[in-house]
Amino acid sequence: MNNCCAQKKIRGFIKGHLAEFVTVASAYRKLVQVDRELYKKFMTQSTTLHLSSVQNKLLNDYFTLARSLTKELKNWKLFDLDQLEELFESQIIWLTKSNVKGAHLRIHSGLMETKNFLKNHIYESFQHTLLTGAELSLPEIKNFIPTNLDLPAKTQISQYDSSFDYRKQVAAMVATDAPDVGVVDQQEYCKYLADTISEICSKVPRQTLILFNSLQTIADVYQLLQQKGLTRTKNVLAQGISGGVEKIKKRFLMDHEHQAILLGTGSFWEGVDLPHDDLELLVVTRLPFQAVDSVINQARYHKAEKLGENPFSTIALPEAVIKLNQGFGRLIRTKTDIGAFVLLDPRILTKKYGVVFEKSFPAGVKLERRKIAELGDNLQNFFKNI
Repeated sequence: MNNCCAQKKIRGFIKGHLAEFVTVASAYRKLVQVDRELYKKFMTQSTTLHLSSVQNKLLNDYFTLARSLTKELKNWKLFDLDQLEELFESQIIWLTKSNVKGAHLRIHSGLMETKNFLKNHIYESFQHTLLTGAELSLPEIKNFIPTNLDLPAKTQISQYDSSFDYRKQVAAMVATDAPDVGVVDQQEYCKYLADTISEICSKVPRQTLILFNSLQTIADVYQLLQQKGLTRTKNVLAQGISGGVEKIKKRFLMDHEHQAILLGTGSFWEGVDLPHDDLELLVVTRLPFQAVDSVINQARYHKAEKLGENPFSTIALPEAVIKLNQGFGRLIRTKTDIGAFVLLDPRILTKKYGVVFEKSFPAGVKLERRKIAELGDNLQNFFKNI
């Protein structure tokens, strides 16, 4: 459902229940006003010690409940018909069935773009704003970052050489004869991943992080790895199966042989610091494009099309390039780190957009073309000769 259609449906829903919406909105405003006045009186009485412990507890319990209620109702303004159309220009709003007992619907909202948002809500609160990040200087997507950070066209961006010697510190490879994930079915794709991961990790007993795009694929591959017996001989940790992010990260770092295998997605692509031998082998299963059919992406792509833009080249591709760079950045964290990077998605070689990904790697990283059967032996040789 595109944003225009969703807007009409929500407007129709509100109009059909307008009396209820007006009543709740009015009650919410009164609650906020009364709560504010009561809190002032409470603070005055508390400081003068005119309240008993029982009265203090009763009022504190009330304010806890009141804060919880006002928090749940803070987005009620989204139902204001007068500003609903304006909100749809910058936000996406949608309804889903609620799992909360006694509730039927849940409203969600999200910011479709940051243009004119960061400037007005963030930057104006600071005298000077300094942004740092390797992705700021990626020439292949040079317009995407400033636009999404709401930066003026003339913003100065300074670029500095990396302190890492990637030519000596990294071996980077891509599987040339791997199946195209866009063509092969899920079952065959997961079998390919399980076979390849099992072969690589059996030949290269190193601390290994394998990055996926979905928890479902992790679950499917993990099941196949169990059937192949890898989980009996290796410490294989799978996000969503072996535990949450923090739990499996801790278990990964505490592996007594330091040869654990972690299957992760989401937050493992960024913000995870694994220096030295905490991570020696990084495997990316596929180029990290976001799901096209998510509610927010459908709305963003529809808006881009209305503006005459190509959603793939202006949104999907830049986001995937940034995410791949963030994932690659997990490997080398210090000047003394040594590691290998393997990409199991051949689209970087076969698709026109592949060159954008390849050029975005740090200077000194050469993506070597290798057949699947050669990956294990080449990785062995790399680690033997370091």
